[in-house]
Amino acid sequence: TNQGLTINTQASDYMLQLVDAYDTLVRITKATPAVVTIPNDSTINFPIGSAVLIGWNGLGQVSIAGEVGVTVDTPDTYNIGKQFGKITAIKTGANHWEIEGNLEPV
Repeated sequence: TNQGLTINTQASDYMLQLVDAYDTLVRITKATPAVVTIPNDSTINFPIGSAVLIGWNGLGQVSIAGEVGVTVDTPDTYNIGKQFGKITAIKTGANHWEIEGNLEPV
């Protein structure tokens, strides 16, 4: 049966963890700008195909950054475009992620 999403609320900058893959929304509630970091495989090795949903719920805009050695491909910048917007980060290869969703245009 569908248990729904697990909500992982974070009030500060945050590095993605294995528990965030698949049925989790990482909900950022920081009052100032926040950074969500995608870890290098040598730090935390997500399986290829892992998907993480990330949302901006605080006052500070949320940016997505790859740890050193991580490639992040996205059609726009790495910032979530609007408060309450969501993006999905998908691991497509070793140290390679693609992001799609409510991104801020360049």
